[in-house]
Amino acid sequence: MLGLTEINSSRVAVLEVSGKLAEEDCNSVLPELEAALDKPEPLRFYIELHNFSGIDIAAIQKE
Repeated sequence: MLGLTEINSSRVAVLEVSGKLAEEDCNSVLPELEAALDKPEPLRFYIELHNFSGIDIAAIQKE
């Protein structure tokens, strides 16, 4: 599971990760993250890991 909790006023993207990440998990948060990255201000990340067990190769593999 990958969840984008918020992008706060300080431009910190708060993500929560648990279990094994699948391609669908990444695809669910990418549009909002890409929109935030298109802005000129830096974007910082705070990531909370809960029982993280890895990433499916399809989640990070793009053609």
